[in-house]
Amino acid sequence: MEKELQTLGIIERLFSMGKKVYVPHITGDYMKMVPLYSSDLQHLKRDKLGIPVLPTREAVQPHILDLIIVPGLGFDIDCGRLGYGKGYYDRYFSLILEECQNWGKRKPAFVGVGLLEQIVDEVPMEATDWRLDGLIIGDGRLHSRDPLAPITDTR
Repeated sequence: MEKELQTLGIIERLFSMGKKVYVPHITGDYMKMVPLYSSDLQHLKRDKLGIPVLPTREAVQPHILDLIIVPGLGFDIDCGRLGYGKGYYDRYFSLILEECQNWGKRKPAFVGVGLLEQIVDEVPMEATDWRLDGLIIGDGRLHSRDPLAPITDTR
């Protein structure tokens, strides 16, 4: 069984739609988003954990992002997310909120991607953890944290 939903298909689809794609790049305790180009997909090397590594690139300004797709170990129905314990996404979300407020921009949607097996009743949340705006579930359903937006079957 896969540990988390693979995003290569999502990335390829976004490129086919003419969208710009940015991916996380970790330096020390901080994460930034850097551009990914369709030509990169053929040449990416992987680190010791199997994570694709990009060449060093300039970070994108967070206020220009529309959507951030977020991996995780587990998610709950209230869009809580259990990450890997380093807090990279939570710190980045705080930076984005501050940046968007400074620029008078709307924050991007934070959407988790997970397999059905990763959805649990409740994940542990701390004060610094962010709830996501929605979930994309591996069986094709979308779920929004908005109680008026039901889980939608997109198959």
